[in-house]
Amino acid sequence: MNLDWFQKLFTGGRPYRRDLKGVVGTDANGDPIFLRLDGRSTGSSPEDSIDSFDIEIQTYLDCGCNARTNPIGGHCGEPGCGRVMCDKCWPRCRCSDCGRPCCLAHLYYLTLPTGERIGLCEKHYRAEVRQRFWKRVGRGALRPFIRFDDPEL
Repeated sequence: MNLDWFQKLFTGGRPYRRDLKGVVGTDANGDPIFLRLDGRSTGSSPEDSIDSFDIEIQTYLDCGCNARTNPIGGHCGEPGCGRVMCDKCWPRCRCSDCGRPCCLAHLYYLTLPTGERIGLCEKHYRAEVRQRFWKRVGRGALRPFIRFDDPEL
């Protein structure tokens, strides 16, 4: 783990104790990563005084919420994606058809004819778009022969 940023906070002196607090999460490839939340270091300055330094690091989850104030709700269910959402965003980040949890990058919104917006996973979104396309093509081909009352299609 690279702690150069932590070392740069102190110029000179010798550290006696360093504490780093964080949460272990996963990156987009599914590899474990360390999300730093806060840290504390006690050491001596070049003038031989004992210095203490507390750090509060703002870490954000993939949904954009603060990792300190919002507990982790879950991971994205798309293969190869390890994005993490908080427990507040987690319930609304699901596909309306299959219920698969999706991060904001893998959740596609579709507007229904009623005006309601629903979130779909990539598989179901593409299937719905294909179905709508072929329905329009079929109705366009039949329009000279049949009158359709639904103007949306």
